[in-house]
Amino acid sequence: MVETAKLSRITIALHWLVAIGFVSLCVMGIYIVKAEAWTWYWTHKSLGVILFMIIVARAWWRLVQGWPAPINTYDKVEQKISKFVHWGLLAGTMFIPISGMIHSSASGHGFGIFAWHIVADNPALDPKDGVIAYSSFWASFGQLTHKWVAYCLLCMIVLHVAGALKHHVVYKDKTLLRMLGK
Repeated sequence: MVETAKLSRITIALHWLVAIGFVSLCVMGIYIVKAEAWTWYWTHKSLGVILFMIIVARAWWRLVQGWPAPINTYDKVEQKISKFVHWGLLAGTMFIPISGMIHSSASGHGFGIFAWHIVADNPALDPKDGVIAYSSFWASFGQLTHKWVAYCLLCMIVLHVAGALKHHVVYKDKTLLRMLGK
């Protein structure tokens, strides 16, 4: 077994902030759409922008620090799957908020952090008509990308959790405990 250093508190904190934030926003987003609970839409977008800032910090931290060394040596196929999933998680968590911001701004709905508008709504002249889209192409592109990347990312999260549990239960190594700060 390879001895590796503990993960830094920053690495652990960024990992769990993004993980919990992302899963929470996915649940909230699915609820908003399925229940047509549009009053939660601005909250979803605001929390998404805040989480995006944390995701950017995590991506920067990961690129500067590099990937943690594996605790043990593993099969080459498993290593390739692990790299694919980790890069997919990092890229996907970046693309989801970006696509959400593209959708919101291009559709004329704007986005921001609660009362602070980064991109304001584009209201129609008659308030009962709602908003005017800047670009229906980019609004549709953003919406579809936001939806499908989220579904793909949820699948990668399942693979990530399965891998962590395999390390813990089958290999009985300290990979999972290391990410829990132990």
